[in-house]
Amino acid sequence: MVRASWRGLGVLASTLLCVAALGAYNGLGHADRLLADWFMLLGERPAHDEIVIVGIDDHSLARIGRWPWRRNVHAQLLERLRQSGARVVGLDVILSEPDLRYPDDDAALTQAVAASGNVVLPMRMENLGAGGPGAVLPIPALAAAARAVGHIHIELDRDGVARSVFLREGFNGFWWPHFARAMARVGRDGVPEGLGERHPDVAAGRPTPLGLWSRDEGIPIPYAGPPGHFRYLSYAHVLNGEIPAEALRDRYVLVGALAGGMGDAYPTPVASRDGLMPGVEIVANTLAALLDGATLRAASRWENALFSVAPIVLAMLALRRLRGRHALGILALLSVATLLVAYLAQRYALIQFSPAAALGCLLLAYPVWNWRRLEAATRYLAEEFRRMEADGAVHLEGADTGSPRDALGQRIDSLTRASAQLRALQRFTRQSMDGLADPVLVSDETGCVRMANRVANHYFARGAADVLGEGIGDVLARRVQLPPDTPLYARGAVGGSFNLAAEDIDGRACIVKGTPRAGGRGGFGGWILTVVDVSALEEAQRQREEALRFMTHDMRSPQASIVSLVDLRRAGLLDEEQALGRIERHALRTLSMADGFANLAYARSADYELQQIDLTSVLLDAADQLWDRAQARRARVQVEVPEEECLIDGDATLITRALANLIDNAIKYGPEGGVVVCRLLREEARITLAVIDQGLGIAEADLPHIFNLFGRASAAAETTDGFGLGLAFAHAVLSRHAATIEVRSVAGAGTTFTLGFPVSALSPPGAGG
Repeated sequence: MVRASWRGLGVLASTLLCVAALGAYNGLGHADRLLADWFMLLGERPAHDEIVIVGIDDHSLARIGRWPWRRNVHAQLLERLRQSGARVVGLDVILSEPDLRYPDDDAALTQAVAASGNVVLPMRMENLGAGGPGAVLPIPALAAAARAVGHIHIELDRDGVARSVFLREGFNGFWWPHFARAMARVGRDGVPEGLGERHPDVAAGRPTPLGLWSRDEGIPIPYAGPPGHFRYLSYAHVLNGEIPAEALRDRYVLVGALAGGMGDAYPTPVASRDGLMPGVEIVANTLAALLDGATLRAASRWENALFSVAPIVLAMLALRRLRGRHALGILALLSVATLLVAYLAQRYALIQFSPAAALGCLLLAYPVWNWRRLEAATRYLAEEFRRMEADGAVHLEGADTGSPRDALGQRIDSLTRASAQLRALQRFTRQSMDGLADPVLVSDETGCVRMANRVANHYFARGAADVLGEGIGDVLARRVQLPPDTPLYARGAVGGSFNLAAEDIDGRACIVKGTPRAGGRGGFGGWILTVVDVSALEEAQRQREEALRFMTHDMRSPQASIVSLVDLRRAGLLDEEQALGRIERHALRTLSMADGFANLAYARSADYELQQIDLTSVLLDAADQLWDRAQARRARVQVEVPEEECLIDGDATLITRALANLIDNAIKYGPEGGVVVCRLLREEARITLAVIDQGLGIAEADLPHIFNLFGRASAAAETTDGFGLGLAFAHAVLSRHAATIEVRSVAGAGTTFTLGFPVSALSPPGAGG
């Protein structure tokens, strides 16, 4: 009896010591953070009526233009806010570099900031690599004009959730308040100082280390509610005077990004990953807490230790007097009471406790209390495990079946490890497959698809949920057709691996790789099928061969002719003027081919900068470039354009050159004194341009090849010089612009090239501000 009492006292003391240590040192930090998040969700408060967010939202982007906007737009907004009587304006927009494109905008914005006299601007820390951290401040003129400058850093926990901020951050003796505190100081006196977790050097009155970014006064963010909780006005509405001045008078106005995709949004305790909270709204929550004097503080270590120990002591006293279901009920009540006290302390006393250690111990108290009851079950399980391992049914590495002490826990731990390893292996396999760039299918021995990566689901399912459960041959046949004798379609006896070249339904070249996998007993267990897209490799090989042909034949031939002419001149077989004339013609031909090939390579590979252009102007420009050529052949280029604009999205230089190639061909292959008609038509969703000549026409057999590199119609090759690069260039440019080109021709009766362009989808030039 004495021994049992001492053992009980030892268990009690060890438990209390462990719980106190966990509570004091935040040993269950992640669980405590989740509980604090839950309390935050339950404790929603009304939004502060003095705080207004002027959001850079999707509506404003649609009305004003794409981001970034010109700084004179911000200057106009500040002037509007000044006229409305805003108390403080926090312009949460990084302005660390001068506007080199519109330098007058910086002066206008500086003047607006100075005239307002109540503007707070943001700064941030930037890691300069080997140079260490550095402060990224507004440009000097703006910083001097602003009433205050504050940092906009938000502290993210290990799980990526924004739960806290530091109210002061600094570097080499310079300190900047948080953006919210800077606004609060500008708006009123008596903003509390020295809050939250202090920097050790600052708390001790010592200077902070040089070269390190220092942070002080860390506090949890007391979120008032979910995203959209604070009053929000659209930037465009305020800028255009659509908001009454009364709505902004004597308010703390925060100007920042709310539009999706602008990046300034974070997971928070009151916003899921599907509903992130913009950074400007996190600043609003912090500002509201400072204005109301309602800043949270994390409980100190001794407070957390006492809070964690108290319910355990009550639980131990109750377990000495109660039995069975009553004891379990008391433990449940104590757990609820612990959560309730922690919630009330956070909600009303503004103290954030860490209850996870106490809750964890309360959950373990009942199993510990029933320890002796489980000893018989433990011995029984040990014996059963011994028999199962002797039969070879299981093998649990690390389990000590020879010792009855805590054998149940050992078995549970072993099974938990095994289960966790299996789940981890499954996740690893699935994540590894999802990381592959090619579609991968895994089937069982019956050919049924059991695993498919994301690329495969997208490639084969085409919008359906997935392809699991379907036959692997049927799934593959949706996109790629293989020979019927492929081992994949075999039943019973299965062949080995295979690599087959094929073409999918989109015309892309691919290689289908099939590898049989082993089953549970070493037999055939199914297929691992991969479809590798090699169309890009084949296109690169084709272009390489074209370039090699160009260098070895087309470029070499005129150079060889030049060498021969030089030899003839040296031998005295040609006079100087005759030799120089021929050399010049060959050199010009070489230069023209090189230019044409370089232009074609650029058209195929360059990244186009699409702008909204008027196809009418481009066509007139192209026709004007060919005026001299037309005059030389006494031809006339007749341009017919509609009265309305024909706006498309494209690269004006490349399209002009492509149209010039088509018109040049029409002049070159047309009769002397002929007419080339360029007819531009505007339709509802497309713009059509027809180039019509009266030339030799193109034989039907030549039509499929005229857009190939060095491709020329037979009639044209017999009558005129050319290299077959102009139409290839035009086709490449038009394809990159999502335009179509069609050709109709009758030998001896002329040719018509018809181009179709999609109507512009871009905003008019200059709309972005």
